[in-house]
Amino acid sequence: MTSRRTLRSLPGHIAFVMAALVATAAAVTGVSSFFYESWGQGTATAAGYLVPPALLIAACALCGIRPRAGGFLLLAGGALALGWWLWTRRASHGLTAPVLVTAVVFFAPILLTGGLFLLEARHRQALAEQGALLTRGWWKRNYRPALIAAVPLAVVALGPARQLPGLLARYDDGLRGARTIAGNGVTLVWAPLGPGWNQRQPDGLYPSWNAIAEYGGSGAGLCGHLSEDGRSLLPNAVRVWRLPTVDEVVRSLTLGGTNAGCTWDGRSPHATCAKPPDKETPLWAPDERPIYYLTSNAPDADVALGVNYTGGVTPHRRTVAGGGGGYRCVTSATVAGAVRTGLGIRDQGGSP
Repeated sequence: MTSRRTLRSLPGHIAFVMAALVATAAAVTGVSSFFYESWGQGTATAAGYLVPPALLIAACALCGIRPRAGGFLLLAGGALALGWWLWTRRASHGLTAPVLVTAVVFFAPILLTGGLFLLEARHRQALAEQGALLTRGWWKRNYRPALIAAVPLAVVALGPARQLPGLLARYDDGLRGARTIAGNGVTLVWAPLGPGWNQRQPDGLYPSWNAIAEYGGSGAGLCGHLSEDGRSLLPNAVRVWRLPTVDEVVRSLTLGGTNAGCTWDGRSPHATCAKPPDKETPLWAPDERPIYYLTSNAPDADVALGVNYTGGVTPHRRTVAGGGGGYRCVTSATVAGAVRTGLGIRDQGGSP
């Protein structure tokens, strides 16, 4: 009897460990992604990153108290989340092998944990039918849900939350006009917020690389149709503005309002920087969603290169419109200076 009882209790012990791991992974991923992708973009955006892991932690903790209810909740919630995630990826990227592998990695542990807690519920019911006494003392009865809730919070406090001082000190001068950024061997004028900088499409996404490159059908692309002051798109190409190169974005990255001293060797997945850059003005808009800029570097017919605000250089499918992928047109200081002189335009703000 004792050996059977021990064997029957094994799924519950495994479920407890998995619940703690799943809750911790969800908390760390949610908080880290929020800090990296969407810090400073409002309560609704924060909720999209933080509420799902909070609900998952609550469901896992419930499993420690009511394994049957919690197990069904994990199974139902995990299945719904999996279906929604696959549907959104199918619409944007297609159900490719990497997408399916990611789905298994993300959601299989949740579903497995829910199933194991249903077995634990059967074990507890069998104990009750046999007249086994419940463990006395609050801590002995509730240490599992307490630990399931406490471990993720502790790991977040020791890990992602350590980024908070830097995020709170992120430099933002509030200016969103055309900016001259001079530093590290490159001097460029970057377009003001509008059609030349992170303008969303009617579907709410930022345009794909192909949409930018093919705009107007003239070969000049969206940036080439941007007016001289950078505030409107013209029917005919004037070719004052263009997409920047990877090297130009990298060399314009900043930290604390000064150049970060970044360079790229043309091959590595990350630039080498004298100090770690951040998502801040004058190059970035900290309150806008994009975390990388598309560049004119397109190694082949399928991908173009983007640069994120930390100096990472990654390939992006040319046909995929982005939520986190933006763009910003540039022009040389010489051309822009002549344009501004003729139109009486001044930059908003100075160089870093």
